[in-house]
Amino acid sequence: MMQSQRSQPVLWAQVMGLAAVQGAITLTWVVYNLYLPQLLGQLGLPQTIGVSLLIVESLLAIVLEPLMGSGSDGIV
Repeated sequence: MMQSQRSQPVLWAQVMGLAAVQGAITLTWVVYNLYLPQLLGQLGLPQTIGVSLLIVESLLAIVLEPLMGSGSDGIV
């Protein structure tokens, strides 16, 4: 005979708080990617260095994030 289990209620305040934090982090990265070349230009560096830096950073993320994720999945 199967007993029905009562599920826990969704804690919407915590869900919304976590969503707000994730949204703030994402928005910060968007602003960083938009303004880094301009900020480096204000320091006297060419904007191409800022764009190149963002490309290198993205390539590193493409390679390293899956490697670190698979490595951390294997640690128990």
